[in-house]
Amino acid sequence: MMTVTLKNFHADWCGPCKTQESILNNLKNEWGDRVNFEDIDVDNNSDIADSYQVRSLPTLVIENEQGVVERFVGVTQGEKINTAFEEAGVLEDQENITSSNSNTRVYDPDSNSNSLS
Repeated sequence: MMTVTLKNFHADWCGPCKTQESILNNLKNEWGDRVNFEDIDVDNNSDIADSYQVRSLPTLVIENEQGVVERFVGVTQGEKINTAFEEAGVLEDQENITSSNSNTRVYDPDSNSNSLS
């Protein structure tokens, strides 16, 4: 199983971030033992937000050892995040993980579209 991290970029003054927090709390109960959840307050960690090119809140970045798998801007429902976790390699059944990780999305911040590799 790959190490998967969800970075939640938020701020205290952001109303939609509070909605996203509620969704993430439910996901933590379901995935907490298999996914690392990181809450990043952009007001206190602007350097990290800049390095991920965060321009809108909330922004969620899902990563594995190969890099960014998925990026969501705005409030994102749990179903989409669950799918991204699975694409990132968070599966209990190891036979469902392909050796080439053909379903992993490669995020390129310089590109307008993300492609499947």
